[in-house]
Amino acid sequence: MTTFLAQQFSGRHSGLVVAFRQVFAVLALVTLTSQPAQAVDVESIDPLALYGESLSFEVWREGTRVGEHVVNFRPDGDELLVDSRFELEIRFLVFSAYKFEYRSSAQWRDGELLSLKAITDDDGQVFETRVEKDGEFLLVQNEKDRERVPLGTFPTNHWHAGVLQRGLVINTITGEANDVRIDRQGVEFVQTANGKIPASRYVYSGDLETEVWYDDRGRWVKMRFRAKDGSIIDYRCRSCSADMVSDSGQ
Repeated sequence: MTTFLAQQFSGRHSGLVVAFRQVFAVLALVTLTSQPAQAVDVESIDPLALYGESLSFEVWREGTRVGEHVVNFRPDGDELLVDSRFELEIRFLVFSAYKFEYRSSAQWRDGELLSLKAITDDDGQVFETRVEKDGEFLLVQNEKDRERVPLGTFPTNHWHAGVLQRGLVINTITGEANDVRIDRQGVEFVQTANGKIPASRYVYSGDLETEVWYDDRGRWVKMRFRAKDGSIIDYRCRSCSADMVSDSGQ
């Protein structure tokens, strides 16, 4: 990268790195009274019924589309295999100023995570996270440390609304357990590729700061976060089905 490009993007790069390590955190559009997250029956969540075989988002930054996030679901006997892919690239003229790639493969059964492997390429720096069931715990490992968290702890992949009842989550980028508080902030209309739909906004605070939206069936439909440079990273649902779009035309 030329000196000029480095000067233009060094501040933005550092802000994005911190933001992405806070898990795609993707702050508020309006200020509403915080409410506890509504109860979710973890075992009743069927991602194939909610999403079909895949869930996809366009990723936008400052009004420009910069990437995509795709989650694929595949049954395997009494287990569910979930593969996630996130790619982002920020360009300046014809140059690539910053790239971020994330891949994860996870194994679930009855609404509980059994194992996960995630690889993150942060503009050339590669990080790996592994999660494995260990008795009544999940063993979470990154390249330096390992720790145990209770079985039933959710990773920060967001598609499973059961995470809304947790105060501890597994950060799949850093390979660390993060303490969080998740508050429901009310219902808003959010933009998708198929129009606007009503969804509840949930705000993470604590070790992670992000906003995530779910519809009334518990489907993940949007995410947004602010980088330290002030830029907004916005997820817009690309695969939301027609029955999710408001008939009001809003």
